[in-house]
Amino acid sequence: MARTLFDRDTAPGAEPELNTAAFEKGKEIAFRLRDLLAGMGLDAIVKTSGKTGLHVFVPIRRTIDFDAARAVSETVGRHLQRRHPGEVTLELPPYGARWFRVRRPGARLPP
Repeated sequence: MARTLFDRDTAPGAEPELNTAAFEKGKEIAFRLRDLLAGMGLDAIVKTSGKTGLHVFVPIRRTIDFDAARAVSETVGRHLQRRHPGEVTLELPPYGARWFRVRRPGARLPP
């Protein structure tokens, strides 16, 4: 089964062992997202990602293509952002902007 992924990171440079409050806020947002997805009938799974981040995995059936799944994910993210202004952003950190432009698995960017 395919899945889509929501990535929740704490503020840049905020390590959980040094900034417990930021990590707790990240958990709170990740679980809000999980609850929102559950309300849509989706069974999301929250797991840690690296040292400071959290991933929210959502198993999906392959009934829509990549671009449609991405559009749905962005809509869910924007809804969460509107419900929790100042706590949720869809902005990419500088290191993520290049990766985000890759639209499909196996796609390559020029150097």
